[in-house]
Amino acid sequence: MVDGSPKVFESNPRFSGGMPLTIAAGADFPAKLVDSALGRHVAPAIGSFRGGLWMSSFDASLFLEPAPMALEHCVHSEAGKGKP
Repeated sequence: MVDGSPKVFESNPRFSGGMPLTIAAGADFPAKLVDSALGRHVAPAIGSFRGGLWMSSFDASLFLEPAPMALEHCVHSEAGKGKP
């Protein structure tokens, strides 16, 4: 409440799905935020980033047999017919 009126704003404290590309390009914002929160000096990094990077993400599923759960029993979803 501000001056008797409700004020609403959005708070979405998470990083985007493109954060791995940002970090790979040299802008590790999560690390900089942690350093800042811990009172450490965060040096400017203007001009020290890598350009021309592309990122490709994909989703994969693993199917595990109940027992024994060993790596050789993992089956990748793209294997089609359950080939390990």
